Amino acid sequence: RVGNLIFQIRTNAIQVSRAGSVAACALSVWVGYTNHSCEPSAEVKVLENGQVQIRALKKLEKGEQVHICYVDRTWEMQQRQQVLQEHYGFQCQCNRCMSEGMGNQARRLQKLQQKKQEKEKSGEQTLDAEEMKKREAAAEAAMAALLMEEESASSKKSKKKKK
Repeated sequence: RVGNLIFQIRTNAIQVSRAGSVAACALSVWVGYTNHSCEPSAEVKVLENGQVQIRALKKLEKGEQVHICYVDRTWEMQQRQQVLQEHYGFQCQCNRCMSEGMGNQARRLQKLQQKKQEKEKSGEQTLDAEEMKKREAAAEAAMAALLMEEESASSKKSKKKKK
């Protein structure tokens, strides 16, 4: 029960910053019922007198759900995802995270394709080197065969002269 209570407090508390530093955390029923998005439609401020204020960041349509960002929205996606997972127990799948994730996947795919092309290029060079070795070996074998023919021909000539 105590662990459950701590989890409830931890996942519903908001960070209070003063002069750019974390000063405390605050609990608010309103904040606790507000869902997260890394593209929030509202922000939470704890005023100097301790009151919690939820302020719209854009015009909200009637019935539109209000979202706040549980973490610093200027962070990179990986950092946001890590804190959300560790502190709140979920992986964000908002539009921003999904599009940034797709962008990250596209960049990873592009890097993999570049590596593949580099390997193919180095593979082509290796194949060219192998092909050159084969050709050198074939040329050496051909030269050896010619030398053997010449030796054979000259030995036949010398045998005829001896007779």
